[in-house]
Parts: sequence; structure tokens; C-alpha cells
Amino acid sequence: MPAARRQGLLVAFDANLYSAPVRKVGPRQLVEIRATKPQVTLHSTVADASGQTLLAIHGRSVEGARIVDEAQ
Repeated sequence: MPAARRQGLLVAFDANLYSAPVRKVGPRQLVEIRATKPQVTLHSTVADASGQTLLAIHGRSVEGARIVDEAQ
């Protein structure tokens, strides 16, 4: 039986969906959302080997949007 492949990770905030790189987030791992008026940043609750927690930075969007960074 082939192994399941995780397709993508979307985090819900303020009626929008923001993408995060699935390769940097483990199963059942929490993602912290930090938002200002112009942007939304997603952080891992567990630092990587270099001590970093930043997963993604997105411009804050209007309600009901799906914001996906294809480079992730």
C-alpha cells in the first residue's frame, strides 16, 4: 500500500485560509498566527534546528479569500 502524501496545509484565520509549508509542520503540530493590519505571519510552535519558527508571511486579505504561496 503506498504511503499517504500530505498535499498542503491551510490555516484558517479571520474567515480566510493562509498556506504554510507542509514539510515544516509535523502531524498534529500547532501553528501560531500573528496578525497585523497589513500582514499575517504563521509560526511553528516548535523551533527548527536553527532556532527559527517563521513558516510563512502573507499579506492580510479580505474576508473569504484563499491565500496560497505556490513556492511552499
